[in-house]
Amino acid sequence: MKNLAHGASFQSNEKIAPSKSGIKHLTGSLLRGNLYLRGYLDRARVAEVGWPLPDDLSDTDLDRLIYPRTAQNVSNRATQPDWAYIHHELRRKGVTLSLLWEEYRADYPQGYGYSRFCDLYTRWEGKLSPVMRQRHLLPSR
Repeated sequence: MKNLAHGASFQSNEKIAPSKSGIKHLTGSLLRGNLYLRGYLDRARVAEVGWPLPDDLSDTDLDRLIYPRTAQNVSNRATQPDWAYIHHELRRKGVTLSLLWEEYRADYPQGYGYSRFCDLYTRWEGKLSPVMRQRHLLPSR
């Protein structure tokens, strides 16, 4: 994305946004559509990112400025449970997924709700490839 933004800054003498000729040049050279580029530049305008960009601005910093909600969602994700441990515990008598979820929520109060917890476990369990090995002994003659 930084190449896109830096490219835009070289096409314009303006400090607010690239010129129309700069946008047209970028859509052709970056193989991106005009709508994509305008959306990107609109986000930059809302975030008050000025042109040209500072050289010390990294791609990650630029993404955090232009897409703040996405960067925020990454830090707010719930802690993943140890699915292998849960799978192992479910084999024990009297242990239910509800009981394991209650233990999980006691450790992580901001963790997944029960329905999401069950859904994620089911998806994880679906990735397992169970194998049942059977030994067939030949009869002795």
